[in-house]
Amino acid sequence: MIAAVIVAILAAVAYPTYIGQLRKSQRVEGRTALMRASQQLERSFTQNGGYPTNAAGFNALFGLGASATVYTDPDQPAVAGRSRFRFNYLPTANASGGLPLAFTLSAVPLATAITDTDCGQFTINERGQRTVTGSDPQARCWR
Repeated sequence: MIAAVIVAILAAVAYPTYIGQLRKSQRVEGRTALMRASQQLERSFTQNGGYPTNAAGFNALFGLGASATVYTDPDQPAVAGRSRFRFNYLPTANASGGLPLAFTLSAVPLATAITDTDCGQFTINERGQRTVTGSDPQARCWR
């Protein structure tokens, strides 16, 4: 009986720590994927003089079709299996009518992700400004 109580106490302490570590690794996935994708967008800007005009152009950077969803798995961006986020790309229309000169890129948590009310959705723009939709300050989520 004493052993069962000790095991229960250890489990009560270990489980929240385990979930916390999973949350941290999930945050790293979202941040890393956004940085990698924003580098792809910057390469596109350098080569073309602007960012892709729509989600189909963004998908093409990953070798995917216009209607595909781009996930954060770097090896298989079209497969949600190992990913915890999907990308949401929003270009800002160019006032002079050319290619967009600004964008907002978000990593949106999937249903399979561990709920993270502190950080939620990660977002970056063409200036490198980073934000989150959660309740925690972005400095903590982006470190």
